[in-house]
Amino acid sequence: MDRHEFEASISKAWSKVEMLAVAETFSNGGSLDVDEKFRNLVLRMDSKYEDIFLYGLTNSHYNFLLTDHSFFQFTWNAADDVRYAFYPNPFIGGGAQRLVRYKKNRELLISDFISYEEFLRLLDDERGQGRVPVIRYENAPKQYKMLVHPCSHLHIGLHGEDRWAVRRLLNPLAFTMIVLRNYYGDDWKHYGAENPKTGLNVLDEELIQVRKECPLLTESYFSELENSAFHII
Repeated sequence: MDRHEFEASISKAWSKVEMLAVAETFSNGGSLDVDEKFRNLVLRMDSKYEDIFLYGLTNSHYNFLLTDHSFFQFTWNAADDVRYAFYPNPFIGGGAQRLVRYKKNRELLISDFISYEEFLRLLDDERGQGRVPVIRYENAPKQYKMLVHPCSHLHIGLHGEDRWAVRRLLNPLAFTMIVLRNYYGDDWKHYGAENPKTGLNVLDEELIQVRKECPLLTESYFSELENSAFHII
């Protein structure tokens, strides 16, 4: 995947977010630059997820933002060397009322009716309510070590040493649609008519096609032994 294909896939991913009416802000259609402070927060073992999330949100360190203020990041380092991430809003778990309160407080902050410190105090009671984990994906050819560091892999949650091996090279569109299907299921299910023969709607059928367009890794980056072990395909 070259840079042009990468950026085209980001645009397609945003179009799916718009289709489901969960689109808030499209901020960056290209590769997201590294923010050293954000990266350090992510790597520190004592960092709280809420602080990581708020730094990314406040500094607009994302490609696009959803209506619930969860956000996506996409970074291209070199051909086939990519990193994607989905950072869910940790302050809205447990129902629609939390989202309403969160957005009200956020609007007060943006309108300068309250300070950032006051905003954080208002969020204190909501901390730790998020139920959706951070989802990160990497394809890192230079870091590949057979059965130790999969070239293509997912991280689920904040634990940085978990690597769920993936046999395909995902593009931003595939990653986004997988997240939308799993964590915005009500919006996904109600989009478009259901195919009476398959029971799938138009997005399910499109995701099947998108999967086919994500190439399988060559044996140089996914050995026959790894293919025999558990992995995501």
